[in-house]
Amino acid sequence: MTRCWLSETHLAITPVGKALPCCRFKQNKWNVAFDDNLKTVFENSELQDLRNSLQNNIKHERCSKCWMQEDNNILSMRVQYNKEKNFELLDTYNTYEKIHSLEIAFSNHCNYKCRHCNTFNSSRWKDDDIMLGNPVPDRLLLEPAVESLELDKLVNLEHIKMLGGEPLLSKQHKKLLQNINIEKINLEYVTNGSIWPDDEIVDLWKRAQSLHVIVSLDDIFDRSDYFRTDSNFTTIKNTMNRFEELRKQHLNMWCNIHCCINVLNLFHLDEIIQFMLEHFPNWHFTFDKIVHPAYLDISQWSWQHAGHQIHKLGKIDKRIPLDSLLNDHKKRNIGKIVKLLSSSCKNDRCDFTKLLEINTLLDKSRDTNLLDVHPYFERYI
Repeated sequence: MTRCWLSETHLAITPVGKALPCCRFKQNKWNVAFDDNLKTVFENSELQDLRNSLQNNIKHERCSKCWMQEDNNILSMRVQYNKEKNFELLDTYNTYEKIHSLEIAFSNHCNYKCRHCNTFNSSRWKDDDIMLGNPVPDRLLLEPAVESLELDKLVNLEHIKMLGGEPLLSKQHKKLLQNINIEKINLEYVTNGSIWPDDEIVDLWKRAQSLHVIVSLDDIFDRSDYFRTDSNFTTIKNTMNRFEELRKQHLNMWCNIHCCINVLNLFHLDEIIQFMLEHFPNWHFTFDKIVHPAYLDISQWSWQHAGHQIHKLGKIDKRIPLDSLLNDHKKRNIGKIVKLLSSSCKNDRCDFTKLLEINTLLDKSRDTNLLDVHPYFERYI
């Protein structure tokens, strides 16, 4: 069965106003625009055609990330969200009743220029995208009006995920929290860890049904500051420590570190995981692979280099005791990394031609230097 619970109960609003069935959906040349009304957008004919395809056992091409993972025996988001769901009951609902969850990126307003990002997701990227000849959105800093969302009509709404840009920079964010029945909502954030919110927001968080905070962290120390231009790793770590203190006080809160595996951090994945285990042992961690931009794809590493990293990850995996669900989750994610490396790095030699070409331009624009933090790339220049 290819039917997908998310495609039929969820709506994702991108920073520049596109409406998607989920965050993993391929949105290139996808033209469903968000017009500030959830019902109208949810009933859009293109979204309905997608749902019909999946209901008729057709693997829609825009859902390729899930198909790729399932073909490689990796738990996909589709399979994860389908568990124990009652599709028959869903078929009896009207539109307002069907919407169970929302994913809202208020705008592309951000304070970082992460290497794997673009202007569609970070306002700071515009000049570099123009320099590289990449497309930039017509509309920047989109902020949907909270009143037009009609959140009070979504009787089964149970989950809201906040994204950006950086969601804690949004002017609409607090207003949304103030306009929902927060005691019934599971809140989720994807944040870069640069901002600690004001006391009013923290108080609202404590009243939520649950709170899930995901901190995006793609490397550590000076390598983190390099990958996420204009970031400060000390600030990020301090914010994460404050999240940990809040987690200890708030029983319905859990924290997660999410890392995007890319050509720049593959060599240090074992160090990144070791940092997570030592400094945030009570947090979950998850990993994904960067596909775009292509010059950051890990396939540029040879299978020998990937094998070396797999060996190091195996040593870490053996040191994690299988005595809790949290540790089981960590071991499964290490296994996922191993599968990603094994399936991606198949060449006999490393080839960083495109990486070095693009990165040289970005380094010049940002006054940074790859070799300052990744000196081993010197042999490939």
